[in-house]
Amino acid sequence: MGVSFIPEIFKADEKEKLDIKPNFNSDILTIELTPGLKPSFLRLLIDSGTCQGILLKSLGAGNVPSIDEYSLIPIIKRAVELNIPVVITTKFVGGMVHMDIYEPGMKALEAGAIPARDMTDVAAQVKFMWALAQGYRKPEELRKVMLHDYVGEVTESEGN
Repeated sequence: MGVSFIPEIFKADEKEKLDIKPNFNSDILTIELTPGLKPSFLRLLIDSGTCQGILLKSLGAGNVPSIDEYSLIPIIKRAVELNIPVVITTKFVGGMVHMDIYEPGMKALEAGAIPARDMTDVAAQVKFMWALAQGYRKPEELRKVMLHDYVGEVTESEGN
């Protein structure tokens, strides 16, 4: 009389071999964006050679500071040039990253940032750490992995 509490959608196909890859890269920098954050702090870290990825917890729908000396757009561009992926999530529970709505988000997207859509900031961080450890570093490849729904963590969409 075995009772299973695992929903059918999470049960592996008996013919399919389960391939667990429990490696994570913890060399990512996670920053909660706040007014007045100095880009020079981030520049030092990305130029150090130890940072493997940046997760920005954005203001609202994926907006990042983009004006004058507080602009993070040059930081995103620099990171991408150094092959350091930048993922943008929102710090608001139940929020959604829509980087194509407002100019600050569009500028970050154009600079090479990858949106996390409706993933929580914690889910985005863990998934990002996992993706980097699996070797996903090329922007389009990483974007595809980050926006793919594996276990209900993100709503898949063709948009950003």
